[in-house]
Amino acid sequence: MLAQRIVTALVLITLFGGAVLVLPNKTLAVVLAITVMLGAWEWTEFSAVRNPRLKISYVLLTAIVMLGIYRFSVITNVLFVAAIWWCVALVWVAVAQRCGVRSFIPPPIITALLGWLVLVPAWAALVELHRHTEAGPIIVLVLMILIWCADIAAFFAGRQWGRTRLAVKVSPAKTWEGALGGIVASVGLALVATALVDIGVSTVVFLCLALTTVSFSILGDLFESLLKRTAGLKDSGTLLPGHGGVLDRVDSLTAAAPIFALGLLSLRVAV
Repeated sequence: MLAQRIVTALVLITLFGGAVLVLPNKTLAVVLAITVMLGAWEWTEFSAVRNPRLKISYVLLTAIVMLGIYRFSVITNVLFVAAIWWCVALVWVAVAQRCGVRSFIPPPIITALLGWLVLVPAWAALVELHRHTEAGPIIVLVLMILIWCADIAAFFAGRQWGRTRLAVKVSPAKTWEGALGGIVASVGLALVATALVDIGVSTVVFLCLALTTVSFSILGDLFESLLKRTAGLKDSGTLLPGHGGVLDRVDSLTAAAPIFALGLLSLRVAV
């Protein structure tokens, strides 16, 4: 199982890393949009949608939302909305941890709308970073590696030293030791990134941004775990061997990408 997980991760890193570095912005936007649409298909399971026509309709509406955002250039507004949403999600996860995952189960229509708040801003953030920063493709790659590195370090640190549960009612396998391992790894990677790439901000500022980003990536992971437990699912899907579904692979990025993009773009403007 672990070997399968590693092979799948390496394939994904190679494919997405190559796409980010090689593809023009519009083409990358389409590739990322397809990934989001696959995630939207899985999201319908959280809403208890079983009808294939309704699933397809939701996926198509997700595509239309992304097209509208790209066409009318309102990505910055979307990032602000996403930042507010993830603060709300933090409270939601905290309440679920205290009172139980079934303390608040929204109606299916609300869960469906939340899918757009989770998935679409992450797509918008990656497209915006890729398009509007001097070293856009490299910075997007730095963000992806930052989250992947934190996830991998948290996984192995949790297996090796994990004792104290992070949010046992939401995600029993996650520990504070694992989270700390991910944060330490992200600090090291951030230091390397600032030494090799012109991020556009100072090392100290980027370290603070990296720590904030990784903290929100943990929240993204926890929130998806909360929805899976509420829906009675072990994984969001079966598309990725060893990982489950698309959402199981991008859950951390859904929260991290908007925060990273909003923070970095704002800081670069301020500088």
